[in-house]
This record gives sequence, C-alpha cells and structure tokens, in this order.
Amino acid sequence: MKTPTIIGTLKNKICFVTLILIVASSFNSFGQLNIEASLGYHTYDMSMLKEAQNEGLSTIPFNAQITDDFPSYFGYDFLGYYSFNSVSKLQFGIGLLFNYTSTGGRISYSDYSGTFYDDQRLTRTGSGVFLTLEYLNSDRFTLSFDCTPTLTVSTMDLIYHLNIYKELYEHHSLEAQSIGLNIHLGVKSKVYVYKNIYTFGKIGYEIDALESNMYVTGEGDIYLTNTEGDPIYPNWTGLRFSLGIGGSLFRN
Repeated sequence: MKTPTIIGTLKNKICFVTLILIVASSFNSFGQLNIEASLGYHTYDMSMLKEAQNEGLSTIPFNAQITDDFPSYFGYDFLGYYSFNSVSKLQFGIGLLFNYTSTGGRISYSDYSGTFYDDQRLTRTGSGVFLTLEYLNSDRFTLSFDCTPTLTVSTMDLIYHLNIYKELYEHHSLEAQSIGLNIHLGVKSKVYVYKNIYTFGKIGYEIDALESNMYVTGEGDIYLTNTEGDPIYPNWTGLRFSLGIGGSLFRN
C-alpha cells in the first residue's frame, strides 16, 4: 500500500534535483555570480558636525579640548552581483551591496578633581544597487567601473559624562538618526589567484547626495541643531580605498 507513496516521493525529489541542475546550467550559460567582502579606509566631509562640536566646546566652563573630530576611519562592504556573459570583452553586472562605516568626535578634560567627556559616536549602515561594467583583459585580470546608489541610515550616540572627585556627578545620553542617499563611483581591478577565487583593490569617491535631519529617537519631531537653530547632520562625502577577496560561481 505504501509503494505508490514512495515512488511519488522519489519522482518529486528527482524533479527537484533536475530543476536545480537546469537553473545552475542557465546561470553558467548566461554569466557568473560573484560574492565579495572588503575592508576600506574612508575619508569624510563632516564640516557641519565639526562646527557644531566647536560651538559645544565654547560653552564648556573649563579648559576642555577636542580630541577627536570625526576623522577618517575604516569601513566594510559585502557584495553579491551577477555579471552577464558577452561576446565582447565588456561585461555588465548588477547586484546588491551592504556596507558599514563609522567615525566620531570627543571633547574631554581631566585633572586631579575629576574627568569629563562629551562623545559623539557616529555609525552608518547602507544597502544599495551595485552596477558595474567590467573589461576582461585576460582570464585572470579584469578592470571595472562601478556605480552604487545606496540608501543609508546614520546613527549618532551623544554621551555626556562628568566625574568629580571619583564620584559620578552627571551622565546622560541620547540617540539621533538620519536617512540619506549616497552615490559611489569607483574603479576596481581584480586578479584571480586560484581557480574561482580572486583578490581586488578599489578606489572611489562617494557623494552624500541627500541627508535628512537627525531626529532624536523617541522624541517625535525633535532634531539636532546648532546654536542658531539650524539643523545639523553628517556628510559622508569623501574618498574610498579598499582591498578585498571574492569568489565566482558558474565561472567558465
């Protein structure tokens, strides 16, 4: 009585495996899937936040100093894209990119009577559509020109801390967020080092095309401003340098 059920199950499994083989064959026929991870060094234009930081310093009634003013820092990219085969040496590719980067500012002071710091910790996550045009110079080397519009979320944690004679005198914090649109333009060269595994280097420039006000979390329409009441927000525009490793699936 159970034989028809077993035969039916086997037929379903065979059909499923066959479908996977057909899909894989189709991928191999039309192009290749690439997966990448990279570590980069980023510069930023944070002039608006630096000005606000200087304004904050001028209101502190003791000799505090700016020890960090939103410097260049590291970032991470994770990318998956599909490049389509072509009869020429040019290949078009499209995929999805996820990235993370950070920087921050600090005003601080310490002496025998206590310690003080005012932190502005800034992070950004983003996801976008990756577009690339690759030039196949050889079987091992490619040069590509990339464009990536990215939707970003910037988060700033503001932490104010004051200790007097080793006793906590004042401590408070708040979080603010903004949404932005960034456009990255870059040039990348990659070299296959072993079968489908490759390393790459990339240089580019990122433009902060649009950034919203930084709204304080949980406070409705309240957003960060300078002393004149004008809104302030991050500007991630700057150079991008990165090195990474990747792999190609269905590569001929």
